[in-house]
Amino acid sequence: MNLGNVFKELGRLEEAVASYQKAIDNKSDYAEAYYNLGSSLNKLGRLDKAVTSYHRALDIKPDYLSVRHMLNSLLGNTTDCPPRQYVEEQFNLYAKTFENHLVNIRRYKMPSLLKEVFLDLNLVEGKLRKVIDLGCGTGLAGVEFRDIAGSLIGIDLSENMVGEAKKKNIYDELYVDDIIDRLESLESKFELFISSDVLVYFGNLGPLFECVKKCSEKNSLFIFSTEHAECDGFILRNSGRYAHSKDYVLSVATESGFQLEFFTTSNLRYEKTFRYEKTKWIVGGIYVLKSV
Repeated sequence: MNLGNVFKELGRLEEAVASYQKAIDNKSDYAEAYYNLGSSLNKLGRLDKAVTSYHRALDIKPDYLSVRHMLNSLLGNTTDCPPRQYVEEQFNLYAKTFENHLVNIRRYKMPSLLKEVFLDLNLVEGKLRKVIDLGCGTGLAGVEFRDIAGSLIGIDLSENMVGEAKKKNIYDELYVDDIIDRLESLESKFELFISSDVLVYFGNLGPLFECVKKCSEKNSLFIFSTEHAECDGFILRNSGRYAHSKDYVLSVATESGFQLEFFTTSNLRYEKTFRYEKTKWIVGGIYVLKSV
């Protein structure tokens, strides 16, 4: 099992599949091995076999919510949000290697793009009193926005990711928590909300936008990225991440009390898709909303 995990991390998926299969041969009720086998088969584009493996994991462990989420993604069942267990597992596992992989392999530059957009729009002067980084991860966005924040707070569901962010010593406060739960408990008003590549783990954006609005000063700004989709509403992709259409985002924003200040599309991540074996850019949406 551990050897399979190493092979999967290295991108040697055929060897990962062989290792997971050996684990299953030795322990036929090994739900975690079936899950990881399904994930590797998914990345190889063998979707039917991946579905079979996910089903087997659920037969053994019916409350395995991470498996159910990935199975939904392959069967075209778009849910409102992923299970908390799934997000925690994903990021606690890869916290140590996450930043290097994202920046140097997937060519991820969204935090700096968000900062560039923010400065180009020239919507505020000087430092903002209170800024909050929603889904702060290892602190990539915090590094970009630290110089314009009087107080900078970060929230993330993954304890290990927050541990990496603490090492940067850029946040005044850091919380391991659900974004909405922590925002509501803080009972504070913020002038700027940042969320870089985090809404991909939200399907239905309504509850988040409503919560951000409640915690906004008048004219507060909400700057964030999405995986962009030309569809009606939002979809759960084979990757286990959600993609949102511009029309959907703007509809939810208007209902929640925001107006659009800026929108564009940009390259988000350079990665292998889960249906094909070639590498390509995943297109992202960049939004700046103002509380009205």
